[in-house]
Amino acid sequence: MLDKNTSSCDKILYLLKTGGPETAAVLAKSLNITSMGARQHLQNLTDEGLIEFQDIKQGRGRPARYWKTTKAADEKFPNAHSELTLQLINAAEEVFGEGGVSKLINARQKKSLLRYQKHIKGSSDLETILNRLAEIRTKEGYMANVEAIGGAFLLNENHCPISTVASNCGGLCDSELVLFRQILGEQYVVARAEHILSGAGRCSYHISLKENQYEILVK
Repeated sequence: MLDKNTSSCDKILYLLKTGGPETAAVLAKSLNITSMGARQHLQNLTDEGLIEFQDIKQGRGRPARYWKTTKAADEKFPNAHSELTLQLINAAEEVFGEGGVSKLINARQKKSLLRYQKHIKGSSDLETILNRLAEIRTKEGYMANVEAIGGAFLLNENHCPISTVASNCGGLCDSELVLFRQILGEQYVVARAEHILSGAGRCSYHISLKENQYEILVK
């Protein structure tokens, strides 16, 4: 989370990570600094390899320059001790085989389910439930937020603190999707709309009532 002691460069990284690609002008306004100051910070972050830009043409005139974080910037955000976790999972697979790893993932899923159910207890409507879920996921390092789209919602996770482990253990990502479906119940349709490990900038889950379901492109 941001506070008055957070540096401007770290604030820019946070804004780009949670909000996606943005222009220098918008970042300057968000941070209440001059455009020149924002560009200087952006240059410093570029020199460190933490951000990069893409020029996007928008109608007539010069293309707009949008800045976004690089893979290297992930090291600036929580990683849930991913290296140690990966070592433990690899060791479990060597000792117990794939079945042992599946048991570990299932045990993690059950504990997460109980913890999340306790956190959302007393929430009645879907939006409140999702906001409470995003709250606890953010505390775990996922930098989550909820976005309303028509009669449905997106649960967006702008950072994956277990990406290193998940890239070597696909069952973890499958477990996350199953977990959300268990929490919300059969009356809701939960589909993964974006996936960091597939090259997207975030993981995103589309949630709607079954009666309001409509077809979406799953990336």
